[in-house]
Amino acid sequence: MGYATLEGWREAIYWHVKIGSRFYNWLPNVEEHIVFSIQRSIVLIMVCTSLFFIGMSWYLALISLIGMALCFSFMHNGAMYLTRNELDDTIYPKRWMAQSTSSVAKTTKFMTPVSRTIQFIIGVLINVGAFIGHILL
Repeated sequence: MGYATLEGWREAIYWHVKIGSRFYNWLPNVEEHIVFSIQRSIVLIMVCTSLFFIGMSWYLALISLIGMALCFSFMHNGAMYLTRNELDDTIYPKRWMAQSTSSVAKTTKFMTPVSRTIQFIIGVLINVGAFIGHILL
């Protein structure tokens, strides 16, 4: 969850600088979300592998990975919207619970604040279950 929060903060700064840059309209077809997705997938795989190497069974590590993926959007988007609002208080007035209206990310339409919150709760419960399972096995 720390990585997701840090990634949201970093992306907020990135978008704030990019949108204010004179190069913003010069590179309209650059799709950063592909790079972001690859980066996040690598981190999730590294975390899952680390869990396996510290003695968690492969299926509990995979279950934990799913839980972490469900938690990601709540922490990432919340931190991003909050930071963007702190950088420019005219955007995202709902701060953590804001919703983008201009993003080109394919997930934006269904990743609403309510959806992100539900996914977060489910993800936390999955991770608690995985770690209890790890302790009991």
